Amino acid sequence: MQGWRRRNPLFSGRFGLLIAVVILGLAAWISDRLEPVQSDLAGRAYATDGDTLHLNGQRLRLLGIDAPELEQMCRDKADISWPCGQVAKSRLNSLIGSAELICHPSGHDKFGRILAACDAGGSDLGAAMMLDGLAVSYDRYKAEEAVARDGKVGIWQGRFERPQQWRADARSGGAGET
Repeated sequence: MQGWRRRNPLFSGRFGLLIAVVILGLAAWISDRLEPVQSDLAGRAYATDGDTLHLNGQRLRLLGIDAPELEQMCRDKADISWPCGQVAKSRLNSLIGSAELICHPSGHDKFGRILAACDAGGSDLGAAMMLDGLAVSYDRYKAEEAVARDGKVGIWQGRFERPQQWRADARSGGAGET
């Protein structure tokens, strides 16, 4: 039996070493960019707005929802302005209450916040905010959004600007009620 190298010239000599180095380098580069899987987080928390929490000194963003910004105003069915961003924060704090949260991280957002689905007393906070009509869905809670929209609760009772659009308008100096 002649050596393995003779039958596999692709992996022989310097070229084989180069391929091995490239493969190892590529594997190291990929693993460096993958976010580590975090274990669940638990503890007491409080809301800083309608979709952001502080838990054990860490900032978490509720996965799958976008709540009105703190300064954002919405219109009710009588076309009267109301502070939907403040109401969303207040409601999230109310849902948390004194319960210990259990959060299931799944990455980070562009601001470095941990993205997580969180439960308080067995209740999914994202789903509850959606059913109360105090957030819009980022694909995770489409059914709950439809229930709130059809029931005309929260922001769905009148007119509002989607939080993502409101932020874009605020950056350009044009945020306001719609």
